[in-house]
Amino acid sequence: MWLGLLCAASLTAGISPARAQDWNRRPDGRDGDRRDRDWHDGDRRDGDGWQVQLGDPADADCETWEFTAQTPSVKTEKLFSQGRECANFPDESGTMRNYCRPTGKMYSRNVTVSIGARALQPWEKEELKVCLDQFGLASIDASGMAYEYATASKDSNPFLGTASTVFTLTPGAKKPAAVSSDELTVTSASAAKVVLADGRADYYKGEKISISVDGMLIPVLTPGMPVDDLLKSFANFKASQTFDTAPSYELPISGATKPGKYVLTITFSRQGPKSTSATASTIATFTLP
Repeated sequence: MWLGLLCAASLTAGISPARAQDWNRRPDGRDGDRRDRDWHDGDRRDGDGWQVQLGDPADADCETWEFTAQTPSVKTEKLFSQGRECANFPDESGTMRNYCRPTGKMYSRNVTVSIGARALQPWEKEELKVCLDQFGLASIDASGMAYEYATASKDSNPFLGTASTVFTLTPGAKKPAAVSSDELTVTSASAAKVVLADGRADYYKGEKISISVDGMLIPVLTPGMPVDDLLKSFANFKASQTFDTAPSYELPISGATKPGKYVLTITFSRQGPKSTSATASTIATFTLP
């Protein structure tokens, strides 16, 4: 008996704190009462198939579904995920990192997303992240959607057949949108002004828009051209102004008096309840005869 106790004590003492693991379990207590634990030293993780995971290892098998005003608001697909067991191991510096390795199991689930009635503009696109975790459970991330959504889900896990999950998204308030580089286009330019057209003026009516234009003449280079002549061949100008949203805007400029081809960098942002404070930019060219 004493020999057995001494052996047990020896084995217990041989497990160092550095080899302790925090096992990832299924969310909401759905871990299937998993009790099997394999002890593996972090220095042997490559040989045992352990690979470092960046971010949440449960989100390793994800797809991005896109919805627009032209696409159906209900979508169903079969998703697949690879079974993984995960644990925390110390790296060379002693920092605990999350490592996972495949269990050899594969999961599949039919996932349906049903979005309630909402108004999307023709140019708007919603992006929904749909994931299947290492236990075959489905989740969604609606941060890329145009609306704030209340989400409900219903799981079906039959003993025979494919498991399924239905997500129902009920729209609430619409999120402010960031500007896009294709909203403004140059309709004309001269030595005196640049005229821009706003393709989304009707939607953003009542808001403000701030526009700045940086222009530069592209010099014509010739072989053996003196440096002073090269520097003199550059012409730059800037203009900026804030407008009430309208179908077109005129920005007075000065400096674009030399004949030649000019490159314009147009930067703009909108201010109002439908917009964020983000900026966008686009490039255009024009030629002065």
